[in-house]
Amino acid sequence: MSKDTGQLGENMACEYLVNNGFVILARNYRFRQHEIDIIASKNDCLHFVEVKLRGSDNFGSPASFVSKAQQRSIAKAAEAFLLSLETDPDCQFDIVSIYKENNRFKIEYIDEAFRPMF
Repeated sequence: MSKDTGQLGENMACEYLVNNGFVILARNYRFRQHEIDIIASKNDCLHFVEVKLRGSDNFGSPASFVSKAQQRSIAKAAEAFLLSLETDPDCQFDIVSIYKENNRFKIEYIDEAFRPMF
């Protein structure tokens, strides 16, 4: 996926999240080689959000492309982010899955998509 395509997906995901009551705290948060696409807050809970954009769902939901290794990487970045806070908030790991259907983008939000082991 090109950087522009990734940016497009993240922009659509942020718009979706904001329209659904989330506050965006960070985008492309990095800790060493680990990255979280979006960190958002809603109802006193932190949401670490991975965004997956595909041209179609012919090969399955874009969310199915979040591997266990990628989940561990996201968790390591999330752990670093949490250690930087002065509080200990509830948190969860979500996925925004975006794909084209009939020349329109379809967005699916997967709440608590995975639970990595810290």
